[in-house]
Amino acid sequence: MSDSDYHRQMYVAASKGNPEAVSALLETGMSPNGHDTDGETALHAAVKEDNNEIIETLIQARANPNLVYNDITALERALGQGNETGAIIILRSNKCTPATIEKAKKIAKENSLETFLDELKKSPNKYKPIWKKVDRDRLLHIDYEDCIKTELKEVFNFKARERITIACNVLTGKENIIRESFRIMDEETILNAAEKFRDLGGNVNEHNLLSPIVSKKSVHKTRKIEG
Repeated sequence: MSDSDYHRQMYVAASKGNPEAVSALLETGMSPNGHDTDGETALHAAVKEDNNEIIETLIQARANPNLVYNDITALERALGQGNETGAIIILRSNKCTPATIEKAKKIAKENSLETFLDELKKSPNKYKPIWKKVDRDRLLHIDYEDCIKTELKEVFNFKARERITIACNVLTGKENIIRESFRIMDEETILNAAEKFRDLGGNVNEHNLLSPIVSKKSVHKTRKIEG
């Protein structure tokens, strides 16, 4: 059996509205994020059928509610179909990203889905900063600025001694990408990132990391001597 056929089993079970088959596949260790060849996930299929039993089964199995098919998440699809119960089940997974939440909120407001909006107000879906070791040289930091509806992603590359920042507006999808050398960055920011990297099992030499960086104090002294 090919990988695509293997992953498609979960999708087929969900799309046929067969909760017993979904549960049986999950018991074998199969991922709840199974999908068809076009990328439609089992969760999308369950939502399409308004099958809240399967939605809940997949969510309890830690299905990813942020996966996109045809430019929408399963949460957006549920709200678009007016299935507030299914949408609330997904929301209560506490796995939705700010982008998923903001788009869902917009749909709910447009369709006056007050039950979902009320649930959203008391939802613990509060975004927390994420620090993740990508590989032996890179650290990923993800944060969210609610006031400007912008998700910030920073990739610190300790080997290349640079940071790439991606600012994405979660409502418009517009991105702004900035690449900065450690040479022009604030020293405290770099040291903080290095500490997070070490906490996650990374290995970084602080002396080598900062050696090419001229501190403001050093620059001031140099200018004074030259004067």
